[in-house]
Amino acid sequence: MKMKKVSAGWLLVLLVLTLAACSSPAEKKQKFMDKGTAYYEQGDYVKAFLEVRNAITIDPEYVEAYYLAAKIALSQGKAQDAFNYFSKTVEKQPDHAGANLELGRFFLANRDLVMARQKADLVLAKEPDNIQAQLFHCALLLSEDKAGQARELLEKLLPKAAGEVNLYLLLAAVYQKLNEGEKVQAILEQGSVANPKSVNLHAALVDYYVKSKQLNKVEKELQQISAIEPDNAEHVQRLAGYYWQMKRQDEAAALIQGLVAKDKTNEQRWVDAAKFYLVRNEYEQSSKLLSEGLQNHPKSFALRLLQRDVYVAQQKIDKAIAVLQECLAMDDKHADYVAALRGLAELYYRLGSIDEAEKYIADALTKSPQDLESHLLNATILQLKGELDLAIAEYRVVLQGRPEAIPVSLKLAEAYAQNKQLGLARETLQQALKIEENSPQVLSALARLANLQKDYPEVESLLQRIVATQPNNPAAMADLADFYLAHGKQDKALQLYQKIVEQVPGNAQSYLKLASFYAREKKLDKASATVASGLSRLPDSALLLEYSVRLALDRQRPDEALALIGERLSRHPDDILAYGLTGAVAMAGKDYPAAERAYRKAMALDMARPEAAASLANVLVLSGQGEKGVVEVEQQLTNPPRTLGAYLLLGSLHEGLKQPQKAIAVYERAVQDHPENWIVNNNLAYLLTEQGPSPADLAKALELAKKAQRLDPENFAVLDTIGWIYYKMEKFDQAQAVFSLVLGGNQSNPVFQYHMGMAQLKMGKKEEAKERLKLALASSQSFSGKEDAEKALKELN
Repeated sequence: MKMKKVSAGWLLVLLVLTLAACSSPAEKKQKFMDKGTAYYEQGDYVKAFLEVRNAITIDPEYVEAYYLAAKIALSQGKAQDAFNYFSKTVEKQPDHAGANLELGRFFLANRDLVMARQKADLVLAKEPDNIQAQLFHCALLLSEDKAGQARELLEKLLPKAAGEVNLYLLLAAVYQKLNEGEKVQAILEQGSVANPKSVNLHAALVDYYVKSKQLNKVEKELQQISAIEPDNAEHVQRLAGYYWQMKRQDEAAALIQGLVAKDKTNEQRWVDAAKFYLVRNEYEQSSKLLSEGLQNHPKSFALRLLQRDVYVAQQKIDKAIAVLQECLAMDDKHADYVAALRGLAELYYRLGSIDEAEKYIADALTKSPQDLESHLLNATILQLKGELDLAIAEYRVVLQGRPEAIPVSLKLAEAYAQNKQLGLARETLQQALKIEENSPQVLSALARLANLQKDYPEVESLLQRIVATQPNNPAAMADLADFYLAHGKQDKALQLYQKIVEQVPGNAQSYLKLASFYAREKKLDKASATVASGLSRLPDSALLLEYSVRLALDRQRPDEALALIGERLSRHPDDILAYGLTGAVAMAGKDYPAAERAYRKAMALDMARPEAAASLANVLVLSGQGEKGVVEVEQQLTNPPRTLGAYLLLGSLHEGLKQPQKAIAVYERAVQDHPENWIVNNNLAYLLTEQGPSPADLAKALELAKKAQRLDPENFAVLDTIGWIYYKMEKFDQAQAVFSLVLGGNQSNPVFQYHMGMAQLKMGKKEEAKERLKLALASSQSFSGKEDAEKALKELN
């Protein structure tokens, strides 16, 4: 067959194609490696990794490819991946200096000094002049409390390594360790002159100037940092934060506005700007920026998730739920879709709507089975419900993904302890101590565990260890003092209580602890003197005033109590607390007219305070004027304004007169006139629950209580009402979950303890129920349901 003539141009193309097709694996892998390196240097880590992975596919023994993959992972914040790739590098080339040093840094960060030292010695043995290895060696010396040796070596290195930023930072740390503050400043300033483009050195100077209160020098350093990296939003925010702290809000606002104006198409800029105001509790400004951001990015999940945070901070839970629902209506393939599901679960969990929370967390885990935050919330809910085996399994999943997460270890140990698996609880906590040797939280948990096992010498030893490692922590001293007091070591307890007062004289609790000790020892004069000392230092402390009044009444000295209250009223003539205490003093002496005057004054100052209304109603009922009071208040409610205070007083009067149906009718009217008030919604819900309720009554009560919870999300009384409704509905696991939330915020309320005890009793947890009922009945307070608590405890015994 005759060949056709081929042009020279086509011959050239064919030649190129042929050569390309015949390129060797070595050439191919090098091309991938070169492209990966270029992408890495440009900061495009995703593309960089794809190229490096191709190189490794061609040559699984390619050492430098593994090393670059490790550096890419490190830049992406993927620490575990980075560690694995550095380890792979060393596996292929045991003496690889860079990989060994990086592994050494990992070991140092994890406080594994032995392994870190092995890596440093290995590199230095082969490359004794390797500057990076020498610097790492000095960092190790510092960690080994050999600051003097580190200083000597670093100062010798300084003349020949002036361009090494870490050299200056290490020397600064050494001088700080040796308490040579002036040298810290000098070496950082010297380093910033030698390396004017180093953000890290300028940032270290900022931290030093702030700590040494040289605020006049901070601004210049922050401006230099912004000039070095003008496109870095974090630097702009930090400078703006400085201006804000210095009361130069206009300059801060200009910087933040400039941040978004520079690139309105950058979604993260809007997030950063709104977050700047959110963390400073400037919710209106934050919301304004988020609204503007959403106009530019209408499909943004990130802006909506932040808007949720703003609403939560403002306790606008309904709006927070609505904005997350907007996310769910957009794109279920979005990376933050699971975060929105989990966010809804968290909000319903906080509201005590456990069933709703479970629904959303189940959806989140279906969508993303590996999402550890969802597993953690699921574990928490399961633990609250008492489903401990399932909770433990979930905590273990989270801990497997985050082996160094001490809070998760604490929760797992707590679940083990509740499940009577004390050995596993102890083992979990001991493992956590390997991560942080003297963690006060872990040591406290071990102490509680030892207390459960009645190993009191171990409890004492652990509490002493906490105090030894945190000698200036008053809470740690108080725990040890309380232990001494409970075990008859009064002298040791007293010494610690006195020391707490000396250490933190500006804290009311310090005086209360010491005064309570004296009161328990029947030394009421000393208790009174202690609180008086506290009041002289903290004259506006409500806690100290209340305790002082109580002590005066215990010592049969009402005039002294009134004098204390009078002193406060002379400074604060409209102080509601003072009038409430005046009423309490009058009630103690059965002077009902004086008590009525005081409580009426308190109500006049704040008509929305339920405590004042309840106290006034109690006085009127006890003095035989209950029915008269009802007529009087009904007359007030005949015409507008039908005040909240009047409804609260009338409802309390009917409750005091044992007229629950009339009280319910009053609160139903109150809900009509004051639909956005949590108190009347909650009171009506609770009364409906207590009066032999039908399923319809309970459904209505739950609706009212959930509304009250949305109106005041942080209110434990409302949350307790929700739990009690679940109890009456015979949803005991949900009731227990809600009561666990309540008791997590307030252990001292006897009603809360009683309700939890009754729920646990229904679930067959007799020992736990007995303890809760005992705690409820140990209180001197009278409470609704006290007779039922006594009856239940008697049957358990």
